[in-house]
Amino acid sequence: MGKKVSVIVPVYGSEAYLEKCVASLTAQTYQNLEIILVDDGSPDRCPQMCDQWAERDLRIRVIHKKNGGLSSARNAGIAVATGEFLSFVDSDDWIALDTYEKVMHLFDAFDPDIVTFDCNLVNEKLEVYGTTEKLREGILTAEEALQELLRGQINNYAGNKVYKKHIFADIRFPEGRLWEDMAIAYQLFSVAKSIYCYPVPLYFYYRRRDGMSKNINEKALAHIFLARYECHTAMQVTYPALQKFSLPMAALSARRLYDRSLWKDVDAETLALAMAFLHQNRKTVLTEIKDKKYWLYYHFPSLYKVLRILRHKAGDLVKKIKR
Repeated sequence: MGKKVSVIVPVYGSEAYLEKCVASLTAQTYQNLEIILVDDGSPDRCPQMCDQWAERDLRIRVIHKKNGGLSSARNAGIAVATGEFLSFVDSDDWIALDTYEKVMHLFDAFDPDIVTFDCNLVNEKLEVYGTTEKLREGILTAEEALQELLRGQINNYAGNKVYKKHIFADIRFPEGRLWEDMAIAYQLFSVAKSIYCYPVPLYFYYRRRDGMSKNINEKALAHIFLARYECHTAMQVTYPALQKFSLPMAALSARRLYDRSLWKDVDAETLALAMAFLHQNRKTVLTEIKDKKYWLYYHFPSLYKVLRILRHKAGDLVKKIKR
């Protein structure tokens, strides 16, 4: 029958999509699954739909809990999972019907701690319009995979990966944070002995108009910076050679947070940390990052500020005209 995979599905406000999602799991060609539907206090019909699915398929178990956000729901699923492997599928997405058959074959053949595969981007007409990864097939060490992660060849998404459960022993998704996958991916790669990259799109990521990735607000920018700052701090200790990849990402997030603070209120403590980071790494940023914006930011801060505000106002005007 094969080893058990626990599939954790956080469910909130997705009644229009839940049926397709769960159907793609119950119809998997790999049968030894534990499908954990975590109703995160959903205000629509999702709680009833989850219970109905559990009646139809004995592999499904349902957790009803108070709303706590995506990280909270995933962590609740991890806490009760009994499989040797973990997988995460968002309730408005779905996966190819042979996903776990292919992935478990790779685990058997190469024995990695993580298998990551490609991910299709799907629009509101359910048309595939691209993929998210730039994977080269093969097995990577933790350091090699981290480099690919930091270079953007591998994305942070939790959904297009299957993990041996043991690597979550001391790691959980950060509750109360947006872009939580970014905050945890480098940690999981760091404790994995190896990662297998499989450049076949098995996950279908539905890009909703109201989705998080299309609405990067002030809170999200702050949390993205924190994730990249924490990652860079970790690389300084565990993989110093990778700092040249982690620093530009943290610097970019810090500058973007500062830019947003010029016309929106942002978290003061996180902004102070971002500004301190840019100050402390001034020499490296100016030397290593070939972007004129940083040169202007450091040498002519008042001019930089005026130009960013003007650019923002021009962008708002263009949006109004298009409407």
